[in-house]
Amino acid sequence: MPPRPERDRAQRIPPVSVRPEDRPDYIAGLQQAQAGGGVDAFDRLLYQRLDATLDEALNAFGHALAAPGR
Repeated sequence: MPPRPERDRAQRIPPVSVRPEDRPDYIAGLQQAQAGGGVDAFDRLLYQRLDATLDEALNAFGHALAAPGR
């Protein structure tokens, strides 16, 4: 069976948090990609959310390390 590019691509994207306020851009990016308009807008949103998700995780980790009794 030949490789499926969309499946391979999906396996390279780590989990990200898409907030409710991001959903319109998320849906628009998906629709644009499905219509053959490219994935740039979708990728941009996912990478922005990945950056924010990682920041949130690192901040939470830092707070946990700084908690009294640690």
